[in-house]
Amino acid sequence: MDVFYNRAMETDRNMTVVLLSLFQETAYLPENKFKALDGMGATGIRGLRIAMEVPGSSVTINDVNPKALDLIAENIVLNGSMNVSTTRQDIRKILCEDRFDYVDVDPFGSPAPYVEYALHSLGRKGVLAITATDTATLFGSYPKTCLRRYDSISLRCFLSHEIGLRILLGYVIRKAASNDLCALPLLSYSHDHYYRAYFYVEKGAAKADLLLNDIRYLLYDRNDIDWFFQERDWMNHPRNLEKSPEVDFEMAGPLYSGGLIHPAISNEISKSDIKAALSEKGTANKAMKILITLAGEAEALPLFFCTHELGRKWGKAPPPMGKLLSTLDEQGITACRTHFSPTAIKLHKKHIGETGNICRIMETLFE
Repeated sequence: MDVFYNRAMETDRNMTVVLLSLFQETAYLPENKFKALDGMGATGIRGLRIAMEVPGSSVTINDVNPKALDLIAENIVLNGSMNVSTTRQDIRKILCEDRFDYVDVDPFGSPAPYVEYALHSLGRKGVLAITATDTATLFGSYPKTCLRRYDSISLRCFLSHEIGLRILLGYVIRKAASNDLCALPLLSYSHDHYYRAYFYVEKGAAKADLLLNDIRYLLYDRNDIDWFFQERDWMNHPRNLEKSPEVDFEMAGPLYSGGLIHPAISNEISKSDIKAALSEKGTANKAMKILITLAGEAEALPLFFCTHELGRKWGKAPPPMGKLLSTLDEQGITACRTHFSPTAIKLHKKHIGETGNICRIMETLFE
């Protein structure tokens, strides 16, 4: 088929060039020189932007489609990019044959068939970026496909977008661990029709074992809008013993239960001039807002409370988000917005184990 330029991913490309610079500042990527692969180049726009906007980058743009290679070559000439090379082959072949400091896998659909190859190509350390557009599979519309593709149980509910992203993260972490590699999540998010995740991959079975402690199952009570995480060594179908014996939880996972943004990255976002780092384009503000919101979520507990879902449960209208957050803050409850939904909040991790009491407080704030 013909090659097309995907305007819907412009926000994602804006974020990519900013994040790679942040990864250099936090030593996850070399500052002076690093070797990058845009594994499924299409028009080559992502690889060209990395080459032109991220200092020290040397980029290989690959695509199996000969029409894509012709267009990439034309775009390299148009942009005068000297630090870019091209190759035409199946991405899995180049990942087996060469080593990179940064690998970007952006397929149409699932990245699952390419993850293990990408991990191999990073060698002892490097950064892996993956995009998943099979969100319907990950957030519960096709549970059999999710189980087959990601070896995980999905769940359809208002939390599905975050659950799906955490299933994706858990899959990559487990794949890395099976090769004695630690795939540490640096930053991941859900936007429009896709998930995007960045990992720092390094050699080390002990580090992989430590990260596997964050791979858990999620237990969700649809009737009471309640949930908790369960360790993977509890193999029986779990039941919340504090509730009546007749109430069972639905299960999702295994999935990653840790933070979606690494503290080192959130600190860099907070102190960096993100507006200046982004080009003045229509999607620049979207990228900036996502990054700033993600930085605000760094200290939050996993999963969120949707005010509309709570309002339906209680038969009350939710207050405006700004008023709700300020009122909670006055009562000593730290909460923040989340990029997953404009009508949802996350609680600070200091409130772990207090969600039931906080829900009762929030109910009094609904009208």
